[in-house]
Amino acid sequence: MLGFLAVTGKRQCRSTVAGRLWPLIGEARAQGNLRTALWQLRRTDLDVVRAVRDQLWLSEDVALDFRAMTEQAWGVLSGDLSATDVLGLSLPLFQADLLPDWDEDWLLIERERHRQLRLHALEAVSHRLVELGRHALAAEAAYAAITVEPLCESAHRTLAQVFLAEGNPTEALRQFELYRALLDDETGYGPTDAFVALITAPRRPRGTEVRLMSSGRWRPRDAGGPTGGRQVTKPGGP
Repeated sequence: MLGFLAVTGKRQCRSTVAGRLWPLIGEARAQGNLRTALWQLRRTDLDVVRAVRDQLWLSEDVALDFRAMTEQAWGVLSGDLSATDVLGLSLPLFQADLLPDWDEDWLLIERERHRQLRLHALEAVSHRLVELGRHALAAEAAYAAITVEPLCESAHRTLAQVFLAEGNPTEALRQFELYRALLDDETGYGPTDAFVALITAPRRPRGTEVRLMSSGRWRPRDAGGPTGGRQVTKPGGP
């Protein structure tokens, strides 16, 4: 009951709470379970739930990591946070899953919504930190997004953009290759054209071409000089 009220974050009718928490036992028994839960809570002397007539809600005095993370995430995404606020964000707060050990049906959509909000917020934090010139922190935010969802391309692309912004194109290429290998192992697909373009377009050595190999790996094609083990195509060659 406390978890449901905390996640929904608003006043709920008793019948709604009972129906969502005990959907398979009938309305009368569900209402009885709710009354028992409220009675057991009152016995603890913890004043955490407000109950007025047919309405239930969590007390505003209860501190919730979920509520704090949600407010900060929307602040980042809306652009309302100052540079000082962005620098003061707690990244571990954005990495925690929502009630990970629970399997209640009512939680499934809320957990997925929470995961997507964390992903978008962490990527936005990373981009904002790049604008502030705080590349190390920007990389940490991008890594945190990857931890939330290892197969999310936008998170890996955000990290590659951090490396490019701080002048490390080889690190950006390395991240691309790590993601390409992971994606190939897990799904059989390759990165999107947007990720390929990000890696192949910037800072190419003068006089070289870049092509994407059939395996998803790209190599510079040079007209001459040592190959260093790279694929080389000479003028007039195939």
